[in-house]
Amino acid sequence: MSQDSSSVGDFELRDECCIYQVPHNFRLRKDVYTPLLVSIGPLHFGKVRLAAMEKQKVKCYEKFCSRLRGNWQEKFMSFLQLHETRIRNTYRYVSETCPLSSDVFQKMVLYDSIFILEFFFSCHEGAKSGIILNHSLVQESLIRRDLLLLENQLPYFILEKLYKLIFDSGFYISYPSLLSLSCKFLRICMPWDEHEEIKVAHYTDLLRSALVGIIPRDLERSTGKFEGIPTATLLKKSGVRFEKGGCILDMECTRRNFLLWRCVLTIPHVEVNMSSESIFGNIRALENCGYESMSHHFTNFLYFMRSLINSEEDLDLLMTEKVVSNKLGDDAEVVKFFERVADGIAEPEHGIWCGISDNLNAQVTFRDV
Repeated sequence: MSQDSSSVGDFELRDECCIYQVPHNFRLRKDVYTPLLVSIGPLHFGKVRLAAMEKQKVKCYEKFCSRLRGNWQEKFMSFLQLHETRIRNTYRYVSETCPLSSDVFQKMVLYDSIFILEFFFSCHEGAKSGIILNHSLVQESLIRRDLLLLENQLPYFILEKLYKLIFDSGFYISYPSLLSLSCKFLRICMPWDEHEEIKVAHYTDLLRSALVGIIPRDLERSTGKFEGIPTATLLKKSGVRFEKGGCILDMECTRRNFLLWRCVLTIPHVEVNMSSESIFGNIRALENCGYESMSHHFTNFLYFMRSLINSEEDLDLLMTEKVVSNKLGDDAEVVKFFERVADGIAEPEHGIWCGISDNLNAQVTFRDV
């Protein structure tokens, strides 16, 4: 294992407050934002319906302690005590206060950190490990989903510190970096090199970075006005070809044969499955809460996709072009899905969206001439 090169310097977060309670106006479907199996952090701590997994956390802690040597726990607890105020300040509550005492808060962070890493180790080791009692595929899927919820996060620098102590102990020296291990278990496709230095606030933020992209590009505001996005079928009839692309910030609309007004629209692949509404909703909520004046690129992308898909015919076209994958089975339900996840989103204003809108509408206009 190499030490994690996704280091955030001296454990520097993007912004101190980065983990939020989802605003009430987002919570039309409460289950989208609420953990189903395990609580992480203080926002859902102590919920009775999640109590069963607390027993598993104790087992993880005991297993963890039994195979590590040295005074790692003393060092980690000293770190938590030193940074407790900062850790607390990463959370924004509706009530603006955390009711947990220092002892309870620090113990919660200790157990939750160990639970996350032990579960990653268990999945990495496969059949060789029985760390979490015979976890089923259903449990694994639910835990993965819960670890991506905005309200269910630990600041990433806490996990980095614990992982470094493990690395220094020599026990997991053959393991990959924390970033690689995290992405493997959470099924996040990294659009960056493992050794590239990136900043991670928490796992919801990591997922957003993977989907949106982190490579800087010219995103100056367009002098034009966003004119809306025609539907996929209308664009196809107007000579637009759809291609599956990478990240959201890699999207582009280009003409490759000027005489025929041939236009190519590159779009990231979107898989719609049972977890998609939760994943999309939480990233949208994160952008809405917005630390560090976060750009709403993912939110704007949802608006863009909703504009493209107005019917099952539009969806079928994008599925044929491998831009959208339907794992729900019912095409009509997928169309409704895009309506729900984009509900209430205003028209984009950023240059990338205005430029794409201009090119697509110009293509439709030229083909109508």
